Amino acid sequence: MTGILAGFFLYFAIVLGIGFAAMYYRPIKSIDDFILGQRAFGSVVSGLAAGTTLASGYAFIGLVAMGYQMGFLALYQAIFCPILDFVCWRFLGPKMRRYSEKYNVITPVEMLAHLRGDPYNLIKIIGGLVVGVFMFVYLGSNFMAGGKAAHVLNVDYNVAVIGSSILVILYTMSGGATAVYWTDALQGALMILLCIIMPVTALNQVGGFSAFIQKLYEIDPILPSWSGGKAGWPLFVALWMWTSVAVGFLGQPQSLQKFITIESEKRLPAGAFIAVFFNMMRQYFPLILGMCGRILFPTLSDPEYTTPTFISQYFPNLVGGLLLAAIFAAIMSTTDSLLLQGTSELVRNVLQHGILKNKQLSKQFYERASRVVTLLLGVTALILALLGVDTVFFLVLLAFAGLASSIGPAMFAGFYWRRTTSWGILAGIITGTLATFIWYNGSNKLFGLHEGLPSFIIASIAVVVVSLLTKPSDVEREL
Repeated sequence: MTGILAGFFLYFAIVLGIGFAAMYYRPIKSIDDFILGQRAFGSVVSGLAAGTTLASGYAFIGLVAMGYQMGFLALYQAIFCPILDFVCWRFLGPKMRRYSEKYNVITPVEMLAHLRGDPYNLIKIIGGLVVGVFMFVYLGSNFMAGGKAAHVLNVDYNVAVIGSSILVILYTMSGGATAVYWTDALQGALMILLCIIMPVTALNQVGGFSAFIQKLYEIDPILPSWSGGKAGWPLFVALWMWTSVAVGFLGQPQSLQKFITIESEKRLPAGAFIAVFFNMMRQYFPLILGMCGRILFPTLSDPEYTTPTFISQYFPNLVGGLLLAAIFAAIMSTTDSLLLQGTSELVRNVLQHGILKNKQLSKQFYERASRVVTLLLGVTALILALLGVDTVFFLVLLAFAGLASSIGPAMFAGFYWRRTTSWGILAGIITGTLATFIWYNGSNKLFGLHEGLPSFIIASIAVVVVSLLTKPSDVEREL
């Protein structure tokens, strides 16, 4: 246990050091510096930052639990998600990078408002608020995951949640995008280490791959089955859920932001390869670890404790501390990006270009406002985590679906359908948000189907229908 603590605190010290070093290496003098980090991020840093941004506590807490509970049926997510991640890099990445530089728009919501104009600043204000709300939910779920991961250290849940939250808030406030991207790159390397060491060790502990399959079958014949023992409608519902999760990769603003901040468009192909390959690793390996955990720890009261339990039993040393740090790396690399993105959209769109548009305020005012909003957003999400209102898995899926449905359809339509209007874009943002919350809170979810895909489809229909019913905008900016 002493070794675990040593490795764990070594990681925290390094991350905090990188975060504060960013503040001195690239001083923040304006909100643009806070959000963009001077657009000085290459393929490796951008690719790892994009990949780790989407990993979150879900990767090594929630997703491991899904492998533990569902077996092979959960592997469909690992198949579908990298495909749609690549689609996003291929079809939105180049257009967003080019557009951002040409028109000096620095966040996805600002880009939506700029594509066809923004009547009454509604796209900026409502879009910024929507992203802020979902970031709040997403942040809370990741802080909760940090509390569960600290179980291995016998650290009180509340102490772990508060401590990890304060760390992320501090370095994000201090260094902005530079601190977030640099720490994410380090955290990505740690997560790769976890993805390799832990599943390989777990498979070895259960007796190899053949024994792994056989023992899963002995526990429950449906675990090594690609249908999960389901047929007909129940199987359709399960596959629908994983498709819905994958669709979430088409509109996450914290990931889309990496297309804006990457050094140049020519860096995108290499960045895409790194991000998609990383995404494949962090999907397959945690699921395998979860299935091995079902064999090694068949009586766990909460499957979301599989990873920390595995570390405490098989790596009670410095390596275990680094592996535990990798779980926090997944959590913190998403948390810092969520904090940064939520702050960026709220300050840039809701305040600077929205409510305070006609006020003559200095760059320093918005730079300071960015730090204050970071603190407020982080603290409110921390309160959600301390309340523990839902599981990590389902809170992440709610936020993931909501962000994708509110931003994705409008962004794709804005770039690829000339008939899209500003009102259509606004309708997509509002409809995607409402559909996600209504579907999520429906009785046993409406029709038993996960909210991600239907919300995305409903928002897409709203963009098309409202665009056809409204006058084409006089504003149409070409790349």
